[in-house]
Amino acid sequence: MKSQLELNTQTLISIDQYRQSLMSHQQHIRKQADDLLENRYYFVETWDMERCAEPYTIDPFDWEVCPNGDDEWTFMLNRMSVIPILVNASVICGEKKYAEHARTLIMAWIQSHDVMLPGTSTRTLDTAMRISHWVEALPYLIYLEVISSADIAHIEQSIRKQFAYLRENYLPKYTLSNWGSIQTSVFIQVLPLLDADYQNNADFKWAKRELEQQLRIQVYDDGFHWEQSTMYHVEVMNYVMKAQRILEDSEIDTILRRMADALMYQRTPDNKLVMFGDTDRSDLTTIMTQCAYVLKDGRYLNFGDSMDISSLIYLNIPLVPLESESITLRSFDGHDSGMYTTRSDWSNNANFTLFTNGSLGSGHGHCDNLHYATYYKGDPVLVDSGRFTYREDRMERTFLKSMAAHNSVILDDNPIAQPLDSWTNAKFIKPLKNYVRHHEDTHYYEGGTYGEGVTHIRKILVHDSGIWQITDEVHCLGNHKASIRYQLDPTVKIQDNCLTTQRGHKLNIMTEGTLESYETLMSAHYNECVQHTVLMQEINFTDTLTTTTLFYPESMTVIKKEIIQGAGNRVDDSVATAYQFDDTITTVVLHQEIWRGNKILFVDEQPFHAKALVITDKTMKVLRT
Repeated sequence: MKSQLELNTQTLISIDQYRQSLMSHQQHIRKQADDLLENRYYFVETWDMERCAEPYTIDPFDWEVCPNGDDEWTFMLNRMSVIPILVNASVICGEKKYAEHARTLIMAWIQSHDVMLPGTSTRTLDTAMRISHWVEALPYLIYLEVISSADIAHIEQSIRKQFAYLRENYLPKYTLSNWGSIQTSVFIQVLPLLDADYQNNADFKWAKRELEQQLRIQVYDDGFHWEQSTMYHVEVMNYVMKAQRILEDSEIDTILRRMADALMYQRTPDNKLVMFGDTDRSDLTTIMTQCAYVLKDGRYLNFGDSMDISSLIYLNIPLVPLESESITLRSFDGHDSGMYTTRSDWSNNANFTLFTNGSLGSGHGHCDNLHYATYYKGDPVLVDSGRFTYREDRMERTFLKSMAAHNSVILDDNPIAQPLDSWTNAKFIKPLKNYVRHHEDTHYYEGGTYGEGVTHIRKILVHDSGIWQITDEVHCLGNHKASIRYQLDPTVKIQDNCLTTQRGHKLNIMTEGTLESYETLMSAHYNECVQHTVLMQEINFTDTLTTTTLFYPESMTVIKKEIIQGAGNRVDDSVATAYQFDDTITTVVLHQEIWRGNKILFVDEQPFHAKALVITDKTMKVLRT
């Protein structure tokens, strides 16, 4: 007699179509599947949250083994994200041995966990992910005839046991955590396979009610997930989309669309996640393709691939006819999250800017207020330094979360925000209100922080031609030393204050002091670390510091312009500064209120009254009044 799980498991629509969709990945899939047959494990899929490219052989096999000293490796093992690799290898080559090994792993886990007890192999987050991987693989294991009805009955019994374990160990804090929304999403995804009357199932009702509440408070109105990590924003999306296919809930659909939009605007010109908080530089093609077909929105297809649909077929997502659609806006203003991005266009050769100044978020947030990141002509220039590890015994973890690992200003070598350990902080700043304005090809960001008597205001003026003007205004009574850091991407080289990107594009840097450089670590992927160059400028000041840094194309010439007040008095640089680029673009930024004398100012004989503006071809664009 067939179990409920076997009866409700959907049959495959077209195995031939699926096989064809996998062929472009066959070399990678076969190699990893062969390694898995030898119990040689590594985790390198795009959304493996804690990647580990170094192979480890488990002999003898143990579900709680920790070969590299990082418990995250054990957690990855028990999520069983390798199951699709084995299934796909059998689909590609027609050899059942890979799918048989997938079945062996599932049954071995069940046998080893007859009783569910808390441990490194049974964390609640990983348990939910494991269940999801099992049920998604089941149609293929059935099709390939490597699993029996008795096996499926055992799997169903284990899933019911694991669901009971999840309910027993569900904590109130999960309502605000990605752990919670992933768990409830899996309940909604899987319970229809276990109960024909699932809508009246008490666990299903609870999961639906809880997920709706989670999304209302976890996702800001601007679409960004509150934990301040784009990586976990995506993980929540991945699982909520699975639940939404069951629920078809209009409110969840709206939230998912906001999340997908927020993600799309975090896209860098090379179609990667911009590193922010605990985030790797992960490729966005798969998730954008999935967003396009699940949400039926052709805008996301611009950054997906309508030909690379293997993940969609594996998840049985309907392939509705879909064409890419144009995207109207180039900027994302996350006033709720404090996350802002803009780009010169949507091509792979665009200039791109990120500015962030929001709440800390969860333990995945970094001490990164007023941080900015830039791409020039599609190449990364200024970056976040990444995360590398979650291990409590590694200094790299707290360093990469610190202000010194971001494009920051630190006074007297005493950061006003500081991590304590892997997940908590010793102290943190108070973010002040942000001000943002866009005017065609020109963008203006202003934000501030306060802590320990230090007020820092950062003003960033961006022009789509490749100009970044960063003004730092620091107020703190007494004599101080300010250290201003610029984190260069590892591909960027510097010589004579000229930056050269990975494809040879050149960007000058102009500061009001001397730049020193040093080498330190950064990490674009979990468990992977490289050296990169940090430029640092140190300035001594009393009470107030105002300093401006310019990044601009090497081909441009730049001169400083005078600002005249009223009848002819030159305005001091501490009050306002102006620069002219190639006789065509003039920028003006005020650092203080004009509270003495005439309030009218002039630059190049043009009158104005504003705190930030750009003049191009005699046309004035006011960015801050």
